[in-house]
Amino acid sequence: MEQDKTSIYVDYLNQKVLPAINYDRLQASYGTQDKDYAKAVLHLLHQAMVHCYGTDYLTEGVTDYVMVPGVVQSKEKGNLCIALLELDLTSSGEHYETKFLTGYGILPQSDPELPDHIRAYIRDTFIPYDYGYTAAIPSDIHVNKSSLPEAVREMLSTFQNHVAILESAPEMSEQEELER
Repeated sequence: MEQDKTSIYVDYLNQKVLPAINYDRLQASYGTQDKDYAKAVLHLLHQAMVHCYGTDYLTEGVTDYVMVPGVVQSKEKGNLCIALLELDLTSSGEHYETKFLTGYGILPQSDPELPDHIRAYIRDTFIPYDYGYTAAIPSDIHVNKSSLPEAVREMLSTFQNHVAILESAPEMSEQEELER
């Protein structure tokens, strides 16, 4: 049985992208004016998504359940964070899970195994939040990109102008580059 594209994306991220991110540097970047490193990491996540799904225009025909890179912003505190968002395309883009990329690493919002202080950190730092993502998902009725908070829109509109150099990330092969 062929592996679904979302599983391929998750495997690719786990092998080639996520281990090479400097999470302390990423956390510090959220507090800077230009957010250069955060945008560059978002760009890497987006490139990996396009590589694995074959497009950034995601519809039910591509796959039914997707994980996409995006940006969240706390509605109460304004804190920004890059996230991996899980959406169900068969139910108009219903949002199921968020994995926050923080100074602590990757934190799944609904993981009951997280220590209490980490769950409190997520709740106190980000919940509730607005979110947007780098993919085009025409069936999503829950996100209107033009009404997102300004900081989220700015990151989503400029991330492709930023490039991260990740010291330990394996480089894409020539074939992978051609497929992009």
